[in-house]
Amino acid sequence: MDRRIIKALSGVRTEEVAFMEWKHLHFRKGKGFIILPKTITKKKRRRIFPMLPKLAMPTGFKRAAEFPSRRSSARLTSRS
Repeated sequence: MDRRIIKALSGVRTEEVAFMEWKHLHFRKGKGFIILPKTITKKKRRRIFPMLPKLAMPTGFKRAAEFPSRRSSARLTSRS
């Protein structure tokens, strides 16, 4: 997933996106949340972001079961 899309559609800071992992994404009934632990946030507090529908179900995925597994790779994006 492209970090620019996450940043634009969620409000997560650039530095936080760089350290996000799949385990920080939570999907339920077509809605999604990003929950960042205090270890990666700027102010060292847990942050919760609701996902907009476009981010909660990206184009090309018909259902949540097709979304990449949390086990496939820990980081969402490559740090380049």
